[in-house]
Amino acid sequence: MSAIRSVLRVFTAALAALTMAPAAVLANQYWVGNGGLPPCTHATLQQAIDAAQFNSGDDVIHLVGAGPFTGPFSILGGGIQIVGGVASCGSTTSTGYATVRAPSGKRPLTILMGETGLVTLRRLKITTQLGTFSGDGGGIWFAGAGDSSQLDLNDSQVFNNGALSDGGGIFVSNGVVRLLGGSLVYANTAKNGGGIAGDNGSYIWIDNGAVTANTALFDGGGIYMPGAALIMGFYGLSSSSAAVANNVAGGDGGGIYAGAPWANSSVESASQGTVSAITGNQARRGGGLFLEGGSLRLDRVDVNLNSASEQGGGAFVASGGRLTSNTGFQLPPPVVDGYPRFVTNKAAAGSGLYIDGLGSSASLHSGSFRDHQGGPGGAALAAMSGGASLWLIGVTVSGNQVPELFALEGANMLLEHVSIAGNNLNRLVRWDGAGIGIQVTASSFSETEPFFSGLGATQTLPRFSCVVSHFASMLQGMPPGTDLSQVFVGDPRFVNPAAGNLHAFGTSFAVDRCSQTGGFYDSDAEARGFDDPYRVNPAGQTYDAGADEIVSIFWDDLEAGNAVRWSFTAAGVAGGNNVQVTPAARLGPPSSQFGLQVNLVNPSVQAPVATYVAAGPNRGFSNETTLKGSFFIDPQGVTMSTAAGANSFQMIAFNDGVGAGTKTRMLFHLSRANASGWFINVWHWNDNTGGFQFSGGSFFACADASCGVVANWRNNRIDFEWKAGNPGHLTMWRTRYLNGVPDASGTIQMVSVDLPGMQ
Repeated sequence: MSAIRSVLRVFTAALAALTMAPAAVLANQYWVGNGGLPPCTHATLQQAIDAAQFNSGDDVIHLVGAGPFTGPFSILGGGIQIVGGVASCGSTTSTGYATVRAPSGKRPLTILMGETGLVTLRRLKITTQLGTFSGDGGGIWFAGAGDSSQLDLNDSQVFNNGALSDGGGIFVSNGVVRLLGGSLVYANTAKNGGGIAGDNGSYIWIDNGAVTANTALFDGGGIYMPGAALIMGFYGLSSSSAAVANNVAGGDGGGIYAGAPWANSSVESASQGTVSAITGNQARRGGGLFLEGGSLRLDRVDVNLNSASEQGGGAFVASGGRLTSNTGFQLPPPVVDGYPRFVTNKAAAGSGLYIDGLGSSASLHSGSFRDHQGGPGGAALAAMSGGASLWLIGVTVSGNQVPELFALEGANMLLEHVSIAGNNLNRLVRWDGAGIGIQVTASSFSETEPFFSGLGATQTLPRFSCVVSHFASMLQGMPPGTDLSQVFVGDPRFVNPAAGNLHAFGTSFAVDRCSQTGGFYDSDAEARGFDDPYRVNPAGQTYDAGADEIVSIFWDDLEAGNAVRWSFTAAGVAGGNNVQVTPAARLGPPSSQFGLQVNLVNPSVQAPVATYVAAGPNRGFSNETTLKGSFFIDPQGVTMSTAAGANSFQMIAFNDGVGAGTKTRMLFHLSRANASGWFINVWHWNDNTGGFQFSGGSFFACADASCGVVANWRNNRIDFEWKAGNPGHLTMWRTRYLNGVPDASGTIQMVSVDLPGMQ
């Protein structure tokens, strides 16, 4: 009642002030401290609030020192910023934090905003020091007039508060509460929503901050949203991070409980350089998140290390809930590299994902499931029941040790452009044969286990269309009458399933195997349907089976992240007439079928020509872009001008985009610097403003007699790997030929250089 009386007192004072107050003064500043003696303006925080809230503009209240400033306190309206930890009266620079508290049974801060407005709390610690409030909002209670009413916590903390109802740390109703500047809501307790609870059309926005180590007796250990939407992460803040971590719920939703039928929530990246996280949470159902109504979109987020004692270690989707990722078909997905990532979650059923009930669905158009451990007789990776639906499109599944990947009881499932390899299973799918059924299309598998085992009579037959299976054993146990004419046995040649890398080499059996499907972009955000120029395939069959649309630009190697193919790939002379690019089908394992062979042609004293063959990322450089590969340069005894600087070529360039403003980020440059032979120089730029150069020396020939006949040094190999944000490496080799045959003992490492991380 005291909190209500406080609000009524402020409201009454406001009505009186409106009838007699002079014209409002904008952006007044107040200082609380020193007993209110000058140069401070007020002795208590409430006095400063009462003075500030009747002025227009964003008035600023400075709290001098660390406090504590003991309430409870109440704010009516917006336009107020409270800044803690200034050193002295008159100072506007915060050098620390100020504690705002209330005794047990009281709430530190109550905010009622009946109109558009903003209240900002900066460098404050809001706490009752393990006290408990009898209603909602143990630390902060905030009610607004819609999404134009906002409470910002900037570099602030809400901790050690309790509520006997909802929202141990914060309760928000019909407004927006936002965490930014690394704000934390932690170590709070409540009936529901240990950290934050939202209702009545409110929004909870974790821009740059975390909700962590909170506890709910029932639902929503971290966040409880029966009538609210969640926005987690915000593009454009380079140092941002958002997390819901290490929270506990006795019921549903250890990290997040979402139940608003109208809500369209999202969890994405806080910036292109960071990843949001739902991690380390625990509950009875839905260790990471529980979704009962509305939709929740997961984009650039890790859902990992969560656990449920019953179902849904990573996520539980109940009736009416829709879990999605990258739902746009026509536009490129905003993220690549396997997001959202479900990793190492645990549960008694559905260790990664559990979907139950009519109208419940998970539709993931990108992402990965890795490293879940079910143990003997343990949980399937994903379980569905009661009319639920699962659609996985462009998803990879690897490194899981579970009885089966998918368990269906009266549910249906679509796998499209899915890659599955490196799992330890009894079977891929357990199915009761009921429901609409199972459809698998344009997908690749490298599993020795059967797709089904012990499958009884089915209500409908499974459907397979353009499926590549490394092992024929996967086809054992199929229901009689299943059409397997579109299942092809061949090696998809995944790069490293043990490490979760289900990109495929260019010699994959999955290349150009399928006709057009519903997925327009692959796991690297590359457009599907690339027709490999070195693969003979029927017209229309240009789509690769699996999550990866393979656009190899180097000899028998992984495609370079999301780089597009070479600007010139056909046999012949590229651009000018000094460099010839042709397919290379040699110098590799027997499975190698093609590569990029660059030959120098045309002798004489021809003047230099700026000739290059370019490749660049499809969507600009980002953290997912890896420049990686091997290629060969074969001068074949070319005799050209020995003059320094003559016959100088920009040979292979990687660009950061296409069109105006494009910058070259890596460049291989050949030159005939002197009579001793050819040199190779490599430039790389960490950003668009500069870089450095190093030389591989006399790479194609040397004057030393031990080199043998110059013309016998052929097919010089260059290996490199350079990834944004990480160190890279570049190695150059040359291979000696004897009588036209490669000499295995004649391969010499010429240059080995570490490259700083790409920006």
